[in-house]
This record gives sequence, C-alpha cells and structure tokens, in this order.
Amino acid sequence: MKKVLLFILVLSSSLSAFCEKFYVTDEMTDKTTLYFVCKEKDVSLYLESKNGKVSYGGIIGIVLKEPEQFWMEDSNGGVPTQKLEMRVDKNTMFTNTAILAASFQVATIRLSKSQQKQLRDGDILAVRYFLYPLERRLTRFDLADLKQFQ
Repeated sequence: MKKVLLFILVLSSSLSAFCEKFYVTDEMTDKTTLYFVCKEKDVSLYLESKNGKVSYGGIIGIVLKEPEQFWMEDSNGGVPTQKLEMRVDKNTMFTNTAILAASFQVATIRLSKSQQKQLRDGDILAVRYFLYPLERRLTRFDLADLKQFQ
C-alpha cells in the first residue's frame, strides 16, 4: 500500500520573506528529510514515494543529495494531466512550473557548508524548498529568496 503523508504548516501572515526549517521522519523507513518552507502562505503538502519514484502535489522545488531518476505528475481533480520524467543531478534545484515553462531547463544553486554537512550527517535524504504562491513561476528574482541558504 502506498504511503501518503500529509503535512499542513501554517506560516505567519507577515509580508516579509522568511523560511522555516523542519524535519520529517518516515516511520516506515526511519529516514529523515530536512525541509525549508519559504514565504508566507498556508501550506498543504502531499508526499508519496515508492520504489524510487516520487510524486509531488503542490510542491515547487527540491534539491537532491544524490542524482535521482524520478517522475512527477500534475493533476486536475485527481486526474493526471502531465507526466514528466527526467534525471536530476545532486545539488540541483528545479520546479515543475519552471520545467514546463523553460523546456526542461533547470536552475542550479550552491549549498552552504552547513547545508552540505546537514546532508552528509545522519539519514537526511534531501533539502526541499517551497516557494509560494504556487502559481508563480521561478525566476531570477525568486532565486534571490534563497540567498540566505547559499
């Protein structure tokens, strides 16, 4: 049976940009993922993973610890409307919106030494970034929001 995790994180309504760090541990695998949730907005996150395939709903971006072959689907009322498959190198940030808008080009960001250490320590699998609102496309301006983590 596929395991679906639902996290609801309510962030401050402040107009200033900020990011909050939190950890999620999968009780089935005992693996921990480090998340950075950025910007104000109510966040509803669905995460599903099986056999190396990860399906994201409402998730904008991810930075991988290791290269990974994966797919993701956009859905409309639960019906898949897009299926994307690509290989992403480690330390690469991408967004499903940006991929659709930029012909599968990805944006690369640097990880700070502290982030690299966090990725090496323990069983942390990935650092994931979420930028809101979801309908906004990733631009160079948006990447500036991540400077505090570079």
